[in-house]
Amino acid sequence: MKKRIFCFILAILLVFSAAGTVLAADSQENSDSTGTSQELGPYSSLQEILAKLQLELAETAKQQAENMLKQIEELNDKQKQVAAFIAKARECQNKAKNDDRATEMPADMADFMKANGLSYDTTGNDLLMNSDEWDYNLKSLTNYQEQLGGKMQRLMVSAQDFMGQYNAYLQEANSAISNSNQMPIELARGQSMYGDSEVGLAVTGLVVGLVLGCLITLAVQKARGKKDKA
Repeated sequence: MKKRIFCFILAILLVFSAAGTVLAADSQENSDSTGTSQELGPYSSLQEILAKLQLELAETAKQQAENMLKQIEELNDKQKQVAAFIAKARECQNKAKNDDRATEMPADMADFMKANGLSYDTTGNDLLMNSDEWDYNLKSLTNYQEQLGGKMQRLMVSAQDFMGQYNAYLQEANSAISNSNQMPIELARGQSMYGDSEVGLAVTGLVVGLVLGCLITLAVQKARGKKDKA
């Protein structure tokens, strides 16, 4: 009886040894053919690629948002200039109306309007303006101010959209990185005794079957021994 038990144990040890050799050969073959570590496998590589792509998209969205914020800042500065010129134009108009004589448009106001394609009254081919002529100039400046305000609002909406994309892409990248780091734990929980490859599953089934067979045989032999003694 003891001799049989020893033989069974020796057989199990030989099976375990052979299983380890087969698994090592299979692991080396997979490693050579794929060039990647079997610990993480292709899943990890895909997660890393996804994370890199999301980070690149996040950087692009960030640059777009920064460009728009810069444009908004420039438009805001120009809008302040327009507001100052409108105030000055109204001051000149009131003076022309009160004194009942034309007042001269400041040279920097005329240069600003020319540079931005704004029309102003050119009656008499000079910068002297009466009250009605100042009305024309003020209308040109206020229309331009409204255009700047509308453009700023559209840019702010677009900038907020790109900032939202940036946050979303960054979150997706962090999620992919987290999933990649968790993969070894998931594999450890889900794989068989000798791995989750086809060879590993086959070897695990073989070992389990032989162990169960040995245990059943030992139980039968023990029962027969007791029966013979009786």
